[in-house]
Amino acid sequence: MPWYRGSTHCHTNESDGDSSPETVIAYHKDSGYNFLVHTDHNLVLDISRFRHLETPEFILIAGEEVTDFADGKPVHINALNPSGVIRPRSGDTVSEAIVRDIAAIEETGALAHVNHPNFYYAITSEDLLAVPGVRMIEMWSGHPEVHNEGDPSQGLPSAEQIWDAVLSKGRRVLGVAVDDAHHFKQMGKEWANPGRGWIVVRAEALSTEKIIAAIAAGDFYASTGVSLKDLQITDSSIFVDVQTAGADTYLIEFVSDGKVASSLSGTQARFELPQNAVYGRVRVTSSDGAQCWTQAVFGQGPTKQMP
Repeated sequence: MPWYRGSTHCHTNESDGDSSPETVIAYHKDSGYNFLVHTDHNLVLDISRFRHLETPEFILIAGEEVTDFADGKPVHINALNPSGVIRPRSGDTVSEAIVRDIAAIEETGALAHVNHPNFYYAITSEDLLAVPGVRMIEMWSGHPEVHNEGDPSQGLPSAEQIWDAVLSKGRRVLGVAVDDAHHFKQMGKEWANPGRGWIVVRAEALSTEKIIAAIAAGDFYASTGVSLKDLQITDSSIFVDVQTAGADTYLIEFVSDGKVASSLSGTQARFELPQNAVYGRVRVTSSDGAQCWTQAVFGQGPTKQMP
């Protein structure tokens, strides 16, 4: 099946972005994306206004960033392909707000992914573990204000480490990379620019139905620039074949139960899940700093839990 590159988190000037929907669409079309989910804050953009900009190689999918607060902290959850606008439900605690907002999102038939947990360090792994309905989280974001790397000096984990903490409890949570693009007119590390993070989905066809179904099934990987020629995941193994593109070397790591269990330098690798491990996943890092991440496989480790 073919692979399709897409963004699941971006903004236009219909909420707090700096550019029109047409400009945002043009950027993604011109940059080789195959699908774009508009996720403006607490509104669903009427994408029927822009259907004339779609092509056989590029489609638009409706979305919303359900923008909420609980216990004085921001709780933002993206809805992918909702049937209508979703009102934030809030709660006395962060985890309660996540429960209510995910339920509201799923009532519309949409997929939910929890956004940027380290934005104001609002969402912890404990918060996520308290919510059985969490299915996807942003484990990498290119937004400069969401503390993607955490703060090791304060003992605050990165978003990827939060993902690992959840996976280590046997929770089958998918990891998504995004850029959370707001700024298309000003470029620089201090701006939330596009083209920093995305997902690559394996689907039967480029249609909203097939893309959403493949994302829900976890048939995708997350990337900031590394592409895969092949990805094969079984119940206990992961095989990756890296598409070389400019970088001198590639480090392929097998992350299991929160630590690197094995690694090699090259473009192909197959890893088997160790006996008694809870989970394993693959991370590829190129010599120019770009990365990609596969979804996890799960074993029969002692702390395994079902969501």
